[in-house]
Amino acid sequence: VSGIVSAVGSIDAVHRAALAADSVIPSVAVVYGAVELESGAVSFVSNAPDVISPERAIKLAARAADHPLIEYSLAGNGNSENVVAISDLIKPDDFVASEFYSDCYSGTGIRDELRVPIPAPSGRTSALIFCRAEPGFTEQEREHARLIGTVVAGCEAPSIEIEALRAGRFT
Repeated sequence: VSGIVSAVGSIDAVHRAALAADSVIPSVAVVYGAVELESGAVSFVSNAPDVISPERAIKLAARAADHPLIEYSLAGNGNSENVVAISDLIKPDDFVASEFYSDCYSGTGIRDELRVPIPAPSGRTSALIFCRAEPGFTEQEREHARLIGTVVAGCEAPSIEIEALRAGRFT
């Protein structure tokens, strides 16, 4: 948390600091991602680019509406308190057997993800995602994820404003 807070002033630094949360919630990869739903534009950072590469992130963004967690969020279930795992929505074996998994996740070893929504403007979905090789997240891990998400959201807004000031957008 202190790393995230100390990164205020750079939106990229806030997102990269959040990736260290795998020390609290063990994961094979932690991803901060945002997808513009209409255009498919992706903003993405990962602490494990060998697992979730930028190329894979683009492929995932192109199929964002097919992702079980984004589909759940788009159905109106993605408020900032709603931390949800793929294993809450679909059996892990069914997820791995899906065409979506084959197209986007094959070879990653990921079998479950915990999505922590970060408030974003309409038409955009933004989240911190903890990826695991084995399904399941404890209630304590979910609570930690909620807290980390709240800190990230609270640090994004001033970072966006500071970056805008540095760019001279307010002069």
